[in-house]
Amino acid sequence: MDSSSVAVAAALITCCAFAGIGAWHARRTARGQQLDDYLTARGSVGTGLSMATLVATLAGTWIISSPAMMAHYFGAAAVLGYCLGQALPMWLFPLVGNRVRALYPTAATLSDVVGERYGRGVRILVSVLGLFYMGVYLAVELTTIAQTMQIIIGWQLAAGAALVAACTVIYAAWGGVRTAIAVDRLQVVLIVVLVGVVTWLAWSVASASGADPLAKARSGGQLEWTAAGWENAGVLILGIVASNLFDNSFWARLFACKSDAVVRRSFGLSGLAIGVILIPAAMMGWWAAGVAVEDGDGYNISALPVALITSSGNRTAAVAVLILALLLAMSTISALFNGLVGVLTADARACGASAGMGTLRAAKIGTAVLAIPAVWVASFGADSTYLFFIANLVCAAAVVPVFLGLWAKRLNGTWVLVAFVAALIPGVLFFPKSVIGEPWLTFDVLGGQRFLTSYVL
Repeated sequence: MDSSSVAVAAALITCCAFAGIGAWHARRTARGQQLDDYLTARGSVGTGLSMATLVATLAGTWIISSPAMMAHYFGAAAVLGYCLGQALPMWLFPLVGNRVRALYPTAATLSDVVGERYGRGVRILVSVLGLFYMGVYLAVELTTIAQTMQIIIGWQLAAGAALVAACTVIYAAWGGVRTAIAVDRLQVVLIVVLVGVVTWLAWSVASASGADPLAKARSGGQLEWTAAGWENAGVLILGIVASNLFDNSFWARLFACKSDAVVRRSFGLSGLAIGVILIPAAMMGWWAAGVAVEDGDGYNISALPVALITSSGNRTAAVAVLILALLLAMSTISALFNGLVGVLTADARACGASAGMGTLRAAKIGTAVLAIPAVWVASFGADSTYLFFIANLVCAAAVVPVFLGLWAKRLNGTWVLVAFVAALIPGVLFFPKSVIGEPWLTFDVLGGQRFLTSYVL
């Protein structure tokens, strides 16, 4: 059996195995399941399982691309910013989440909370923000795993994305959040082990080149703490914190916790864990640059760890990184499917739909339907980074007024919307140009059109 056949077999076995495990769990638990249990698994999860599902949800396929790319371009400070940006939302969730659990014990999504607190206008705003962010995230995850499969086994993007989406949606749609959390428990153990294995393999490949793996990165200044690195650290922290607070994947897992103490322990520990996991992921970017891993006309910056490991021709190493990528993708994609359908279902209930079996069936069908446009978007292989920046911008404009109102009782829905618009206008004015053209106004003050200036304003 040649190396390509081994990799194809590994991909099929991994995807089908977890689809089977998830379907088995869903079959055991879904009978008699009510809508709220499907959407939140409310009050059923202890510290260990909660931490496991949070790490699995956080650790998407982006781990084997984005940290290495930030390390390559912006150095050590950007890596620190990435670690803090992923950890800080988990450390903030106990503060705002336990407040929400106390004030709105029956809420199934953040949209339910703000709808009850502020009214329909703010509910629509928060739902749109959450759906946009999770939709972009889902498309990026499927695109990244499809590109990884294309590099290693030569599949077309649509085929790889369809396989992963289909195998994930089998259990995400059937069993809901409870089944996704159960599968996460096994996936996160394998993810942690494989991160260690892949890191060791990457170092071995880099060392076997005969050159110092860090020499080129050091000579190019990529290990230095630069001003550009610190600026990008600030961008990552502000953007990731704001957007993750509107991600219903995490709110569902917060409602699943048995107690406030479980929320504090599990979210706190998961934030620490994801920060630690990002360090070796970023270092692979420096190692890859150090041994001049190339793809076509230049560095394959978007997939440096994958390119580094596959450049050695080691079949075992390629299969290991492929399995890791598949586990990272399925764990995050299942949470995103649940999060998206949770918002849509909660909004449907707010518009008069019942909480009965009809709505539950619609939620299950809706989860499967959501996979279709996501696979279609992934088939183009487009870089969605700029869409992430836009999602981060609008979330940054809404995050303070939306969550401040949990404590400031005099803040009403009108003031939240006014504050959002007032924050968004200067943010848009100072937002950097993109493929859509130049900003309609250009400012030289406050650093001009920069992501950091935009987010801070």
